[in-house]
Amino acid sequence: MKLLVENISKKYDDREILKNVGFSVDDNEILCIMGESGAGKTTLLRIIMGVEKCDEGKVSGNSNMSAVFQDNRLIGEISALSNIRLAINNKHHKNINGSILKELNKLFDEDNKIFYKPSKELSGGMARRVELVRAMLADSKLVVLDEPFAGLDDESKKKCINYIKDMSKHRKVIISTHNTEDVKSLGAGIYRLTR
Repeated sequence: MKLLVENISKKYDDREILKNVGFSVDDNEILCIMGESGAGKTTLLRIIMGVEKCDEGKVSGNSNMSAVFQDNRLIGEISALSNIRLAINNKHHKNINGSILKELNKLFDEDNKIFYKPSKELSGGMARRVELVRAMLADSKLVVLDEPFAGLDDESKKKCINYIKDMSKHRKVIISTHNTEDVKSLGAGIYRLTR
């Protein structure tokens, strides 16, 4: 089912953040939302995810989704492995930790011991990559990624871009980014928000 964003408008007080925003995203498609800071990218993603209401317009085809938010959403007291296990349906996995570690190792060069420690001990860039694995391993048809490459060095970013491309088969992926090089590397379409 196609994601349809139709004529979305949103104001905070008297300030118009979004006006008549509309686009669609098909399965096997990656769409990047671009715009300056303050253009409404995060607001738009929050409306698509259903955590914020729009003043006008509607979104359909947004059930069954996973996400990476702009701020860290890992549970700090439990391990990276446990954080990911919470988000995935593991009833068909005999060796769930092994499967998760295999995915994490696609994005990390660090020793696997780090994935057993409390997540609050991870750096910002490490937490970002764990959240990306969690979102991409979830059994979701739509993946929403708000600035997923923030705080990553070039090598980590390249691995994450390749991981998203590999894992986005048969799904719709929406990513907010400032970087046109990221868009090219992802082979993504662009929807540009203007202020």
